[in-house]
Amino acid sequence: FLYSSYYFSTIKYYRSKAVSIYKYRTGGIVMGIIDINNIDLTIGKTNILKNITDHIIFRFLSRITDFFLLNILWIIFSIPLFTMGASTAALYSVMFKLIQKNESYIAREFFYAFKNNFKQGTALWFGSLFLQLILTADFLIIWQMDLAFLGNILFAFLFIIEFFVISMSLYAYALIAR
Repeated sequence: FLYSSYYFSTIKYYRSKAVSIYKYRTGGIVMGIIDINNIDLTIGKTNILKNITDHIIFRFLSRITDFFLLNILWIIFSIPLFTMGASTAALYSVMFKLIQKNESYIAREFFYAFKNNFKQGTALWFGSLFLQLILTADFLIIWQMDLAFLGNILFAFLFIIEFFVISMSLYAYALIAR
């Protein structure tokens, strides 16, 4: 256990519970009960395990694990390419809930958001995919024409349009997720 040995006094076992008595510098005695079956670790009215899980390092590692799981779910659900839009909308939906600190089950929220955003996300995905294909064809046509100065200007213009289309589609997924 994570008790400091300075405060530790005695441990006695009573009905499958380890009962600990702690002496503080003030001389007061506080009873701590460790329930072996439920792992209820309390000292007085303070729950030690709750204090440990509220620590900033634990919260940081928990958030990193949530992000990792969310990315794995997004990759798995994006393998069939026609579901990439719905999985991206579900990713945004769960991320918004994580940012708002609504703690819940990541996988359950992802499945629920995937199901709810499937039609809109898939339609948006096919629309943005169609625009990407048109812009890629334009890039290839300009590349084959071998235009000197005018080709560079057209490449820059198409790059700006491509950036705008990608940015707007990502923003649209965020709007669908809300």
